[in-house]
Order: sequence, then structure tokens, then C-alpha cells
Amino acid sequence: MGLVTSEEPKLEKLPPPAAAIFLFLALVLGGALIPISWALILTPVLVLGLTAAAAILLRVDIPKTFRLRRPSLADFLMAFPLAISLFVVGDQISGLTQSISPLDPKVLDAIRELLRAETASEWLFKILVIGVGAAVSEELMFRGFILTALARTGRTELAVVFTSLLFMALHPQFLATLVAGLVLGYVAITTRSIVIPIVVHFVNNVSNLVLFNLADLETLGEPVWIPPSIFIPALAIFLITLFYYRREPEPSMPGDVVRPPEPRPPAQSIRPETLAKLQGAISRELDEIPPGRRRLGWLIVVAAVGLGVTVLLGLFSTSVYYLYPERVHEAGIEVMRIQSQEDLAFDAKDKAPSLTSAFEALSALNASGQLDITDLARVQEAFLRLRADGSLDGRDAEALVETIRQVVRDKAGARPL
Repeated sequence: MGLVTSEEPKLEKLPPPAAAIFLFLALVLGGALIPISWALILTPVLVLGLTAAAAILLRVDIPKTFRLRRPSLADFLMAFPLAISLFVVGDQISGLTQSISPLDPKVLDAIRELLRAETASEWLFKILVIGVGAAVSEELMFRGFILTALARTGRTELAVVFTSLLFMALHPQFLATLVAGLVLGYVAITTRSIVIPIVVHFVNNVSNLVLFNLADLETLGEPVWIPPSIFIPALAIFLITLFYYRREPEPSMPGDVVRPPEPRPPAQSIRPETLAKLQGAISRELDEIPPGRRRLGWLIVVAAVGLGVTVLLGLFSTSVYYLYPERVHEAGIEVMRIQSQEDLAFDAKDKAPSLTSAFEALSALNASGQLDITDLARVQEAFLRLRADGSLDGRDAEALVETIRQVVRDKAGARPL
């Protein structure tokens, strides 16, 4: 007499809702102990550390809890227009909120200091910390651990809302952060992948860095409303991308243990033999397509989406430039001024005053509205060529000063520097 054995389905352990609340409280308490001067570096470390500790202590199913699933290529590419449009929509909401209930000036000064990046090393550091660090750590905690834990109550929609409220509580721009949290939770649920909210979060944060440092703008709306040429296309793209991600959400997870769902019986509206014939016909049609054409088709799709994202970024950048050209020019001048001072060779330090004076004259020309993009490009070309070896000696500094003087003479007539 033989023994009959059956293999039990693999069990998936997910965090309970109470764990999400305790994790959030631990983050609040831990964040209060971090010195302001170290907050930029230590906050992502704290978020990741607390999330990892909670996952290890509870022995949760890591892939299921954190939605570690590779998204489709289309979902991944569509995250970029969603991120850019969300940035514009969120910026408009922030402007309206700020006009009604202004933030404390000290908080605004702290935000400006966090975003400021002048040298290449500062840019790299801020992108790694504010872009990568914040996006990865916060998404793993909020759209990973916390959202999964709260969704076990059986109400996925309420879980997204409550997670967004917790996310909002940690950021100064409350209403804009709430909208961002709802969008991030929505795409995490519909795509079943943490990668999409991470990409959206990363692009949104880097967009803030670019706007603040390259265009010298804290918001696209001055004083409150973003120009329609930017806001209306962004809002349309935002709604289209949200509609694209609209699909059946992941199933709720109410129990302590989730078992694989029972297989559903085949639909009775189509007879099995008819379905088999249809599948066979489709298979034959696909088999008749040469592999080269299949690859070409995918390449065309990828190229089309890539072109669309490029056009979107180009329109966004062009609109910002034509609305605020002097600010964009001034940001470029300031970067060159700081970098030129840092690159001066030791035996060329006596050239620093003349460089400073030249850049001040260039800024004055820009403030008068006489400096255009071709003039700035002329100075930038000389700047990059003269410091190609990573430093500026005395002769290079004199050549750069002479180039700036020539631009000023051409535009405003000869003037002492």
C-alpha cells in the first residue's frame, strides 16, 4: 500500500497593517534625532534601514511585499512623460497652496539650500541623494512595505489614500505631496511593480533640481499661475498617462497568508473548439512573420516612444527658456564664474579679479536684456575649450576674459571692465 502525498502551495507571508504604523512612527522618531546638517545623507539611510529591519524581523515575502517585479517596456517608458507632467501639475498645486498658506521662510531657505548645486561634484551628489536615494528608499517603504501591509485590510483604494496621507505628513508641500502620493500608489498597484513609482519619483526630484539650478526658478508659475503653454499640455499628458495605466488592480490581501488563487473555469460564451481554432489561426499568422520583422516592429515602437519623450522634454525646456531667458542665461553665467575660479591654476590666482569683473559685466549685459543664446554659447565654447585640461592657467584666463569683453563690446559698445 503506497502513500499518497500532495505538495502544499507555497505560502506568502506579508506584513500586517500594524507593522506599517509602527514603521512610520519609528521613521518620525528617528528623523527627529537626525541633525539638520546631516539630514540629506542620513534620511535615506534611515528609511532604508528601518524598512529592511522590519522586513527581516517579520520574515516577510520580499518580492511580494516590495513588488519586486520587472515592468513591461511600455510601462517603463510611459513613466517618464507621467513624471514630467506630474512635476508641472504638482508645481501648480504648490504655487496655489503657497499663495494661500505660505511656508515659513526658514523652511523655504532650508529647501533652497538642499536643492542648490553649483559645481559638477555637487550636482552628482544631489542627484545621487535627492534623486536616487530619496526615490528608492521612500518608494520601498511607502509604496512597498506600508502599502502592502495596509492593503491586507481588503480595501486597496483606502490603502493607497492612507499611505499617501502618511507620505504627505513628512513633506512641507502638503497638498502637492498628497497628489504625488496618490499617483505613485496608483501606478504601484496597477503595474504591480515598484520600479514605476521609483522612476516617477526620481524624475520628479531631478526636475526640481534642474529648474532651481539651471533656470534659477523655484516654480514655473510667477507669481502663482503656470503659463498655459506649459500647463495645458502637461495636464493633458498627465491625464493620458494615468488613463494608460488604468487596468485591473492587484487583488486585495486580507489574510495573514495568501495562497495562489484557484484556476478559473474557461468562459462558456465561446466553445472550446472555436477557441482552439482561433488560437491556431493566430499562431499561424504570427509564425508567418519573419523574426527580423518582429524585431523591427519592436524597434519602431521603442523609437516612437523615445521620440515622444524627447519631444516632450524639448517642448518643456524650450517653453521654460522663452518664458525666462534672462534667468536661464544667468544660471549659466554663474556656473561658469564659479567653475573658472575653482579651475584657476595656483600661479594664475592674480587673474581672479579680472575674471570676476568680466562675468559681472556679462551679467549686467544679460540683466539689460541684450544677451542672447548665441552670445552665451560663444562664451561657453571658449570656456570649455580653454579648460579642456581641467585647469585655467594665466594665458587661458586672459583669453576667457578677452572673449567676454568682446561679447560685451559687440552688444553694448566698448566699456571698461
